[in-house]
Amino acid sequence: MYEVTDLECDRVTLELLERWAPGAKAKLPQIISFDPAAERETERCLATAIRLARGGATQFMTSAGLVYYDIPVFTLDK
Repeated sequence: MYEVTDLECDRVTLELLERWAPGAKAKLPQIISFDPAAERETERCLATAIRLARGGATQFMTSAGLVYYDIPVFTLDK
């Protein structure tokens, strides 16, 4: 087993939300090494957004542990 900190989970979650639901009006917590103003690819597919959000993790085991099991989920164009 390995230790996953809450900060590590927060980094990956914020990275996922910024990719899958950009522009959501939420107050983002201040997390070290997370830049909410950084340019990110926007993804309509949740599975692709999760794959790309793995880059937000600082530990390989955390990013490798992210698994997506479900039917494909897409956001609609506005």
